[in-house]
Amino acid sequence: ERQHRDAAVTARSFHVIAVANLLKVHNVDLHAVLAESILKRGLDAVLCLATLVALSADVGADNAGWVNLAKVGKWNGHHSGKPIEFTRDTFATMLSNFDKRATPVKFDYEHQSRRYQGTGPVPSSGKITRLELRANGDELWGWVEWTARAADLIRAREYERCSPVVALDSVDRVTGESIGPELLEAALTDDPFQDDLQAIQLTRTSDMPDTEEKPKDEAK
Repeated sequence: ERQHRDAAVTARSFHVIAVANLLKVHNVDLHAVLAESILKRGLDAVLCLATLVALSADVGADNAGWVNLAKVGKWNGHHSGKPIEFTRDTFATMLSNFDKRATPVKFDYEHQSRRYQGTGPVPSSGKITRLELRANGDELWGWVEWTARAADLIRAREYERCSPVVALDSVDRVTGESIGPELLEAALTDDPFQDDLQAIQLTRTSDMPDTEEKPKDEAK
């Protein structure tokens, strides 16, 4: 009987640790919550709390995922009238400039931010919080956290594609110096310029391989 009791205490101790880790992720005051749960309500309350926190972590968990933003290539028929070329160096510089940003890159609908005429708000559909190069640097991918509305539209397959806005010769906002290619924003659209990118999917993990001011020239 004592062995069973000790095993139960050990198991509950691991549950308490799990709760602590979950609460840290959600920026909850560990001392206050755990002290009240353990001292006033017992360890059973802690286990209930663990379940609730885990469930809350899963809410909207599939409202994010990796998105294929662009791939290497050259196009002479861009609507700007200028040839557009993305190379591995282009993507490497975009990644470097992205990592220097203080804020995520915005996703909107149908490039509404670029066509704004001051008639009301331009809703965001999500934000790019991480960039990654894949396929030996031939593809640019972004981790996107979608809004609930955008996730519903993607889930319903009303939007399956995206289109990035890239400044090929961007300028540093502070120094005014050229910093090369920069990802300015992206948009949900089913009529993208690069129409052979992978369709958008909602997922919390990636099983893809190989992980790893208006400027002068703008591609979208």
